Amino acid sequence: IQKIENLPVVFVLKQISEFRRKTFIENKFPFIVDGKISYLPFIGTYMVHGQDQDEKLLTKFMPSAQLVFFCYLYSLQSELPLVKLSEKLPFSAMTMTRAVKQLVEGNLFQTYKDGVKVILKGTNTCQPLYEQAMSFLKSPVKFTGYLERDELTEEFMLAGMSALAEYSMLNPEQCNTYAIKSGSIDQRKLQQEFIDEGKQVRIEVWRYDPHILGKNDIVDPLSLAVSLHEVSDERVEQAVDEMLIKIWEDKNGRWF
Repeated sequence: IQKIENLPVVFVLKQISEFRRKTFIENKFPFIVDGKISYLPFIGTYMVHGQDQDEKLLTKFMPSAQLVFFCYLYSLQSELPLVKLSEKLPFSAMTMTRAVKQLVEGNLFQTYKDGVKVILKGTNTCQPLYEQAMSFLKSPVKFTGYLERDELTEEFMLAGMSALAEYSMLNPEQCNTYAIKSGSIDQRKLQQEFIDEGKQVRIEVWRYDPHILGKNDIVDPLSLAVSLHEVSDERVEQAVDEMLIKIWEDKNGRWF
């Protein structure tokens, strides 16, 4: 039915066992238990009726939460004052609070106070923490297209396979890829068809500004790794792994 109608299908039940409830949630099967529970993952909602407050199921990080998470990983520290993160990220106090709340809801972090300072503490070391968070991470790429090469400005940062070639021994593609923040480019200039590698470049329009964590005109490695997560190519997977290992072994914290 879902394939034919292209609409989500929801199981409507009179009752459900605890085991089946957990199984449905783990496998992202939408279901409603009349008057008690509504689990609708396609809109990111898990509501237990009758409680004081409806509970929303965390499915993916907000862009701000993802950037806070990456910034924490780049610091290579087990504990980090939120004031340090605020210095690195262009977020309001309210946005930071919401972002940190999501990280805590994902059981990846704890917070505590040291005097007036709020400290963010990971529940694991950086590499395992990154691996645990994979289901919450979302590709920064909103959509892609092709742009005339002479339209490039300093706002664009090297991304995709072009950036991965800079971080690894992987050979670059003939058509360069660049990233830019959503809203910073006139979408009418983007073409859907690739015609001439000498005149066109591939453009990734990102959900957040690649300049926030990127350096030297290249997007940051963690955002890059997530953007390439769906690429099924053994060479790419190996290059991404090698790039990430360099981060986990970097004792200088040069990305923070």
